[in-house]
Amino acid sequence: IVPKISNSIVHLGAMDWKPNIEGVDWFLKTIAPYIKKNIKMYIAGKNMPKRYINYNSDNVIIKGKINNATKYISNKQIMVVPLLSGSGIRIKILEGMALGIPIISTAKGAQGIPCKDRENILIANTSADFVKAIHLLINDKKLAEKIGNNGQRLIQQKFSKKSIITKWVNIINK
Repeated sequence: IVPKISNSIVHLGAMDWKPNIEGVDWFLKTIAPYIKKNIKMYIAGKNMPKRYINYNSDNVIIKGKINNATKYISNKQIMVVPLLSGSGIRIKILEGMALGIPIISTAKGAQGIPCKDRENILIANTSADFVKAIHLLINDKKLAEKIGNNGQRLIQQKFSKKSIITKWVNIINK
């Protein structure tokens, strides 16, 4: 078990993908100002625009490309995926869940993943809901642990090699 940075949230994504830029803009403008100052927000990703690197805040730490994504996210308490557009399964959500990190995402961000709000993920579609969800998981360690553990179990059940092989065998044997 990796020790967690106390009161930490993380977003990691390619910052040359328009939906990530849109989501981080939305997060920094409408969510970050309302997060308690004792909570640190870590944002990283390849091709990070200069305007983010120059973003000045005591509780928002912005980095560019990360050499080891797993190492970078595994010591944070919560992962946020504030996506408003785009399509496809968000691999970062699957990675975070596999590590047992509780995820807060928009419904758009969680699209395509068989997750359930308040069971193995928290869905927040408005700025106010995002702020509430962040404070809820930071303050309620038991709920954060439950969401993280259930997310990890979801990955093991639906996305592990064993579960995928079983699905293929069932398809082939029909």
